[in-house]
Amino acid sequence: MVGIVVDRLNQVTTFSDVQPPPEQIGSVHGSYFTGIGSTENGLVSVLKLDQVLYE
Repeated sequence: MVGIVVDRLNQVTTFSDVQPPPEQIGSVHGSYFTGIGSTENGLVSVLKLDQVLYE
């Protein structure tokens, strides 16, 4: 079991629509992401924390 300590949180966002991630996001494989959400400020990548922490 793994825990994450967060020093600060800037914002909590709710998405009405989350699109599937592309195969590659920059130099990172798409399997690390649950999807891509859109806000008025731009796109937000939603991480699969279990995949990120496992690697």
